[in-house]
Amino acid sequence: MVTPEIEKHLKANENMKKRDIVLGNFLGGLSWGVGSAIGATVVVAIILGLLGQLNFIPGVGDIVNQVQPIRNTRTIEK
Repeated sequence: MVTPEIEKHLKANENMKKRDIVLGNFLGGLSWGVGSAIGATVVVAIILGLLGQLNFIPGVGDIVNQVQPIRNTRTIEK
């Protein structure tokens, strides 16, 4: 069963080469994956930073204190 939405999509892509469609989908997926990884890293860093300062969970403050010097030296080296 072909719906009007599917027909519209097929007509829009009639003149595109298969290679261009595959390349566009690949680059879009790659961008989505990289953006998700960066976003997740930022969210986890913020949560760990807040929890480390609140000392809400025992041990998180210790982990943050161990990671902090590593992060600072990598920032300075750049």
